[in-house]
Amino acid sequence: MKDQLQAKLERKVKRTYTIGARFEGTTRVKRRQNELRANDIIRELQQTIGDIITPKKMDEALKFVRQKRKMSGTQGAAKLATHFKDRSNLGQVAYVNMLATANGTLDREQKIQQFCKFLQEDKSAAVEWLVFGRTPYLEWKLQHWLKVAYDYSRNLIHSARRTLDPHLPKEHQLLSSLPEMSRKKIIMAIEQFFHSIKGTFAKEEKLSTRQKSFLQKLTTIHHHRQLIAEALHRWLSGWNNLTTDSSPHLSRWRQFKQFTRGVEEWVEIITEKKIKKYSYLSVLRGCLVSALFPLYQEGETVKELIEDGTICAEHLIAKAFREKSNKRRPLIPLSLLMGSKYVVGRPGSSTVMTELALKDGGFTITIWPPRRKKAGLVAQLRFHRRIREMFANGAKLTLLILRSTSEPSGKILIDLVLEGQYWMFLSKRRFKNLSLDIRLSTKSVKGIGLDINRISSDMLAFSEDVALSTDVYAAICHYLHLENVLIQLHRGLSACTNLCGNTSSSLPQVKYEKLKQELALVYARRSRILKELHRLSCSMTTQVLLQTKSPILCVEDLQLVARGTRGWPS
Repeated sequence: MKDQLQAKLERKVKRTYTIGARFEGTTRVKRRQNELRANDIIRELQQTIGDIITPKKMDEALKFVRQKRKMSGTQGAAKLATHFKDRSNLGQVAYVNMLATANGTLDREQKIQQFCKFLQEDKSAAVEWLVFGRTPYLEWKLQHWLKVAYDYSRNLIHSARRTLDPHLPKEHQLLSSLPEMSRKKIIMAIEQFFHSIKGTFAKEEKLSTRQKSFLQKLTTIHHHRQLIAEALHRWLSGWNNLTTDSSPHLSRWRQFKQFTRGVEEWVEIITEKKIKKYSYLSVLRGCLVSALFPLYQEGETVKELIEDGTICAEHLIAKAFREKSNKRRPLIPLSLLMGSKYVVGRPGSSTVMTELALKDGGFTITIWPPRRKKAGLVAQLRFHRRIREMFANGAKLTLLILRSTSEPSGKILIDLVLEGQYWMFLSKRRFKNLSLDIRLSTKSVKGIGLDINRISSDMLAFSEDVALSTDVYAAICHYLHLENVLIQLHRGLSACTNLCGNTSSSLPQVKYEKLKQELALVYARRSRILKELHRLSCSMTTQVLLQTKSPILCVEDLQLVARGTRGWPS
């Protein structure tokens, strides 16, 4: 554990921070004019970079990167510039973006190839993915294989299905009609699915809570299979009628979720129990896939599509930079690659700029027009105290990225890319403040007991004599003050509701809308304070352990369920 922590602290990471720029000018109006003009210049430069990147060049870059896999940064961009015989300043920015896109495409191709293997191994999940565009089981499986967040694997699989749609036969596309099935076949499919799941679970020694819940819901569906078959038959007919409109916004997954909610409301009436929203989605989806499975597997549809090359990495990955319209084409940020002479003047290399930021707190850049017929616009960059602390810890400024904005403000956004070891970006200010606030009678103890209570002055109660720090206490006072404000606002809202019903004047309605907006702001503020309290509590507990040198922390382990009991634990 200690070695892992040491390796994490020594690992080099990159962090991006956004700052603004202050332009020169004798008056505020002049500075505003220079800012708008600079925004137009940078947007024009970004459009020029977008024109350099064509689909043909992108295909060549992909072939070039496949031959020489290990290419990154400015060196790879220089090789691409030599290949395309274009060494212009803006061309190099374009080739850096092309190189990053090509490397990302190759990385996604490897992940998609593994996903295709999963499709061949699990035919039922393959049918579910082909029909709905999603398959939670393979999403979970790919997540654990890649060791990434679930959202990433879900979006990757869903986007792959949408990208594949134009390459599939018409009968397998997402907007096509599903095969018609009789009620009798759907009933048989539900029975078959029920017995197969029951047989699978019978082989296991002990079922998990999730498996027991799934089997219980499936038993309910199987008991009322005739009514469920009728509902599924109606949904299939309704979906096929919807697809005749050829609406581009239809989604089988979303439509089936709505159908599931209707079934859950019916089950709530039958069982007289409150059901969590979409808890029957996986059960009903399994029943429908079980019914469709024989129709899709008569010729082994998915296997044939993989073998004939329809389902392949090339068709499952959306190609970048294919927008034909300039309005839809995204503007590529203007990356000021260090060590190059660009249309935006800088005081020096990466090392020089890091030293100036640490010494003077900032430096100036000059934005030149593309044809340089007019004088350049000088802007002052000022760095926040927190960023200067990172420079003092040893972090290095590696890249400046300029982006224009389409908002009326016309502000220029500048991204700073800092590189350094993990510990260089950690803030010690909070720990310093907490260590000054915390006073202990004993310096070292064998164990510390901690009792966590509701938000009050006794929120954190330690076995040692430890008082709350000033930051924690101030946050608690603010939170309790907002509790009183919420009570007053709700009283005013109730009074306005009564006035709106008793009078035809528009004044109570205006006041009602104003109070609703104030309530939303107060609730948002209270949630932010609660998050800050959680962070401060963790910091304070850690600081107490460090000062007492205690190897043991004892916390009460209470598991209470207050859902449906109006706050009283059952």
